[in-house]
Amino acid sequence: MVLSWIMGLSILASLGAIDGAAFPLGKQIMTTLNEIETTALQEALDDEYHAWATYDQVINDFGLVRPFSNIRDAEARHIEALLTLFDQYDLT
Repeated sequence: MVLSWIMGLSILASLGAIDGAAFPLGKQIMTTLNEIETTALQEALDDEYHAWATYDQVINDFGLVRPFSNIRDAEARHIEALLTLFDQYDLT
């Protein structure tokens, strides 16, 4: 999961989804993704769905308690960010 996250972060930076001050490549706009980048985004999305499902099960078992509810919400935000990229690059 960590490797996918790092690859996803790297892709997000190169796509301009992260502030260019911290990532100089962030100001460049890519119009297409190669196979490695597409695979990395798919793996990152799969990891986020898996993490969301894990925390959702914990909440189902133990109730809506912190930090699990916060983490599940964060996973949902990660999913939405990745889905935005999927839409932007017409990925399925």
